[in-house]
Amino acid sequence: MKKLIYTVAFILFLHSCSAKKDLEVITKTESELLTNKKWKLISLSGNISGVSVPGAYSELEEWEKDDYYFFKKNLTYELNANLIKEPGNNRPFVTKGRWQLTNDHVLILTPNGQGEQIDPITIVSISETNMVWEQADTRHVGDLRTLGFTVIP
Repeated sequence: MKKLIYTVAFILFLHSCSAKKDLEVITKTESELLTNKKWKLISLSGNISGVSVPGAYSELEEWEKDDYYFFKKNLTYELNANLIKEPGNNRPFVTKGRWQLTNDHVLILTPNGQGEQIDPITIVSISETNMVWEQADTRHVGDLRTLGFTVIP
């Protein structure tokens, strides 16, 4: 009988441990959500010189729509040419560089071989599969682009 009581108590203990584990919520940081995924552009809109441009994505070349960003944990990134290459350019990547994410959700990209950074990017939202950026054009005050990305296999 004692053996039965110990067995039941042990099973209840194991069950309570697994129930607690199921209730734990795993929260990933923006950096964890950003890295080791292929982020492909799926939408582009903007406000350029005071004019709203809602369908700017359709104006892109097919090879531009096909490119994807890949952010690595070592703080480097690649903008890769996917299946459709830019005419006259057979490189597997468009550009490479370093990335940094600030506490206020600003993504800073510095391409290799260029001393200056790309205009700062604010991550508006990010999940396991989708991300939205806003990017102000520092050369043209008031110009703002909104870019949507999804993860591809």
